Amino acid sequence: MEIKKLLLERRTIHQYKDEKVDPQIIREALTTSLYAPNHKHTQPWRYYWLNLRQREKVTDLALELKRQKSEKKLSAVQEEALKNKFLSPSALIVLGCARGQSEIEERENYASIACGVQNIHLYLWSKGVGSKWSSGAVTRHESVYSWLGIDRDQVELVGFLWIGVPACMPRTPEKAKLEDCLVDFNES
Repeated sequence: MEIKKLLLERRTIHQYKDEKVDPQIIREALTTSLYAPNHKHTQPWRYYWLNLRQREKVTDLALELKRQKSEKKLSAVQEEALKNKFLSPSALIVLGCARGQSEIEERENYASIACGVQNIHLYLWSKGVGSKWSSGAVTRHESVYSWLGIDRDQVELVGFLWIGVPACMPRTPEKAKLEDCLVDFNES
């Protein structure tokens, strides 16, 4: 697929078919992230590919947190939707970022994670596979660090990466216009 077409047509996928993605494609996608821009070669990428048991624990935690946040009892439909969110994609990967030695290095490391995730998204999309990067309270919850044996002082969890076969194609959201974002000092 031509790179511009790939960049312009990739979408974040929220709903997935009950189909498995070849684990080799996922590994190849993760490998592409390691070639993202990375200031001073700190190589901050830390990935945790969850198995079904771990995904169920994360799902239970997400349900518990949602129940605590909601003023009303969650309906069976809401609970099922949240379960599907974590269990229906082919893979769920926790994204970690190695801690930096300074505030600036922390920002640069996070930028490298973001660039790496874009590489993952694009590679997967080129293979007909959808993905989504999302974070929330469950991402930062102490239980997730504990279950995965992650030292919070060494690695910050920055989100979950859902990977799977798209169940439907989201519409293209409104995008900014370049002239609203660019000050071109060459045009005088």
